[in-house]
Amino acid sequence: MSSAAQMFTSRREVNGRWVAVMKNRRDDRMMVPAKWRTRYFLAGEIHEFILFRPDVDRDVEMSLVSYLGFAKIVDGGVVAVGDELQLAGRMIGTVHGFEETHAPNHYNILIASEELPTGAEIGLEIDAPVTFFPAPDAAVEPDTTRRVGSPQPHPDHLSSHRH
Repeated sequence: MSSAAQMFTSRREVNGRWVAVMKNRRDDRMMVPAKWRTRYFLAGEIHEFILFRPDVDRDVEMSLVSYLGFAKIVDGGVVAVGDELQLAGRMIGTVHGFEETHAPNHYNILIASEELPTGAEIGLEIDAPVTFFPAPDAAVEPDTTRRVGSPQPHPDHLSSHRH
């Protein structure tokens, strides 16, 4: 496995806005992340955000989860396992993986977090910002596959870096 710092010379932040806030949690979800350690998200896509406890191994089903909601990507880019997720400037957790149950409609973005509040419990609001910050040492493997129906990102879209 290589690290994101070795795989990429730089990556931009990926920014979005909440379009739906959720208030539910489950203890029977049984999700396992896809094998991919990076995904790219295009501006305009909408994805679901789900929290779980960080002590879960990537190959073990995650049953206890809470739902933050759905966010629309505003500034697209590459997101990797280990990247930090901030909601309205507050660090919530790190990207653990991507779950494809609802693909190609949307991804479930799995976020490791010590606490499991729902989006409603932490007071998320429609249009509030959500940001992925690249982790300098995020462990990623090259992803040579292509999402069905999505174009490959142009190299110019990956040239910005975190400020």
